[in-house]
Amino acid sequence: MNYHSRYAGIVQPVETCLVGGGAFGQSLLAQARFIRRLSVRIVVDLSGEAAAAAFVAAGLPKADIRICDTAAEARAAWDAGRLVAAGSVETVIGLPFHILVEATGHPESAARHALAAIDSRRHVLLVTKETDSVAGPMLARLARDAGVLVAPVDGDDGDLLGVPRDERRVAVDVDDGELEGAHGAHGVEHRPRVVAEVAAAPGVEGDRGHRRVTRGGR
Repeated sequence: MNYHSRYAGIVQPVETCLVGGGAFGQSLLAQARFIRRLSVRIVVDLSGEAAAAAFVAAGLPKADIRICDTAAEARAAWDAGRLVAAGSVETVIGLPFHILVEATGHPESAARHALAAIDSRRHVLLVTKETDSVAGPMLARLARDAGVLVAPVDGDDGDLLGVPRDERRVAVDVDDGELEGAHGAHGVEHRPRVVAEVAAAPGVEGDRGHRRVTRGGR
């Protein structure tokens, strides 16, 4: 299913709060830069400094980041159009975001974050599968009663990297673990590899030239 076509009528970006700025979270931050209907301006990690580092690692301008220790600081940064980096969900839960993406990988913390989001009438996407396995039905019931949604993400780490679709062919070099455009340094004749045809989608911006990404761990 081409989600960009299905939701092409959406004008207002989906404001997202990312909890967990590790490799998975950074992939979301990096890809969100090229998705007009997705805005990730809030990151929560173990500290505000760690959250800010996730923004920087994903290529966001350091000058736009504000480390916030209080709800008032977070609100001021949000109203000023800045990127909000915080060390706790409580600091940012009052901001007007739509979805909380839980990507800490810590089951107990993820459950607490999901409950806080549900109590504040926010949707939750659970990247932390352990929480979904143990407490998913309970969280889903609580969310339904609150009029919001709790759901797992579709797939795993690589799925977020595959969200922005364009017309390029993507070649995965199985032998050296590198992902690059089919017209990249290795060219289309390089083997062994897996080639995926990626369909064009409206609303995706960004460099359509050669791009090379080295696959890393979670």
